Amino acid sequence: MQKNRIQKKFNRLILCVLCLLNIGNTFVSESAQPEKIWENGKSAVVLIYIIEFRDILCSPCSESFLDFSLSLPLEFQKENTWGIVVFEPGRQTSLGEKIIAKKVRGFMNCNQLHFPVFMVFFHIFKTLRTHATQLLFLDSTSLTVKKYDFPLDAKQRDAILLAVMESLQAQISSTRE
Repeated sequence: MQKNRIQKKFNRLILCVLCLLNIGNTFVSESAQPEKIWENGKSAVVLIYIIEFRDILCSPCSESFLDFSLSLPLEFQKENTWGIVVFEPGRQTSLGEKIIAKKVRGFMNCNQLHFPVFMVFFHIFKTLRTHATQLLFLDSTSLTVKKYDFPLDAKQRDAILLAVMESLQAQISSTRE
């Protein structure tokens, strides 16, 4: 059952990434309704972290990311948040993929982060890299994607958390109906 759940999350992640990669070539018709895109009873907000591997190894570098991530409700982390770890070209060959995976798992477990993390050893996200950990904020109500670099300023952090909380409230309201 856990494997099926992870597979579903992975499929959603791939779908979101493909949408991001095609965002410049995609046109949304007026008939496209957000309810058709996201299943009923699901949060309208999804967060995808593009995590720089070197930030995981640097405690001060990851402080803002951890502070923000830990402020998210646990259920939101599990259901609506994903991470993608990116590397500098050639970095993974010097450490080995198993060692990197172990370091990432240790970072996630030690910091009690509860979202799935995917490691991209083939640099398919190199066009999204800014050499800083980033947050992609997908909002199905407005069909928008916003990108934020860490460290977040207070205004950005508060706006994102407010949107997450409102999304969770709407999700709770729709399941009660």
